[in-house]
Amino acid sequence: MNILITAPNLDSQKNVSGISSVVNSIINQNVSHNYFHFELGRRDKFKAFYFGNFLLLNRMLYFPFFLKKNKIDLIHQNIPFDFKGILREFLINKISKFFKIKIIIHIHGGKFLFENSTNLLLRFCIKSVLNGSEKVIVLSELEKNILSINYSFNNSIVLPNSIKIQNQALAKTFSKVPVFLFLGRIHLSKGVFEIIEMFKKLNNDFEFKFLMFGDGPLKQQAINELELILGDRFIYGGVVSDNNKMDAISKADYFLLPSRFGEGLPMSLLESMSLGLIPIVSNDGSMNSLIQDGVNGIKVKKYDANDLYLKICNIVTNHKLQLEISENAIKTITDYHDINEYVKVLNTIYE
Repeated sequence: MNILITAPNLDSQKNVSGISSVVNSIINQNVSHNYFHFELGRRDKFKAFYFGNFLLLNRMLYFPFFLKKNKIDLIHQNIPFDFKGILREFLINKISKFFKIKIIIHIHGGKFLFENSTNLLLRFCIKSVLNGSEKVIVLSELEKNILSINYSFNNSIVLPNSIKIQNQALAKTFSKVPVFLFLGRIHLSKGVFEIIEMFKKLNNDFEFKFLMFGDGPLKQQAINELELILGDRFIYGGVVSDNNKMDAISKADYFLLPSRFGEGLPMSLLESMSLGLIPIVSNDGSMNSLIQDGVNGIKVKKYDANDLYLKICNIVTNHKLQLEISENAIKTITDYHDINEYVKVLNTIYE
């Protein structure tokens, strides 16, 4: 089957995107179908507003020709439920319906998934996209329930993000000097300011290292502040992918993601857990379903740097709990987030 799949740019050096990570994984692991990536969404370093809108219009005009040229049988739309994402994918959805091509909607978090929009235009677009698609995929039972409550849509299918599991570790060996990790989009929504404020408190308590990888609008500000606060305790490693990404993760003990809003089910979180890192995350998005506090991770309050600080101080001194959480994190990924099982379910949805 020829499947058109929408996502931002798939090159991690040009765009740090959770959706792109998921789509890359699908394309690389699902060899049963022919995928044709159709790029939608602005790249990280591209900031020209009017020219960006011109390029989007150009993509929309090109879309029908792309469908015909590649003899597309099915469209797999990946949608962040934010304002721009919904309007953009609404247009794609309507064009696809005009050409009578079946559509699958794959939702990846976003502000207006968990927050009921009062904007009438946005609500119309959301309901039109949901009801006009053959199938709707969400990342967790929590998202399925929220979609029902906020938009009266009850027919979604739960398919949690998954990863390729290789050389699976049975246990994590924790460093004598704790190593903390942030990996992803360096953006306000990811709790970057809470991490900075937390390190101001933690800086005088004990020895540690903080590794940051990724890109985004707050990159330079975050680097400047963290270098000032932490000095050589802080290392910014740029953007990493594939084997380099897993190697970077393996050097850390704790994965930090105290997100404020818009979270889906981050691939970097799953990858970190697969190597036994202890995830320290907020209850935002489908992370709330994945992480059981004190069992396979640590949950912190949103917007609360002090809570993040206190939870970190507790876990780094509790060696028994460290090992228990680490082992449970590995087991969670092994049992429920294997890409091979994910592909089987996805192909069933396609059929």
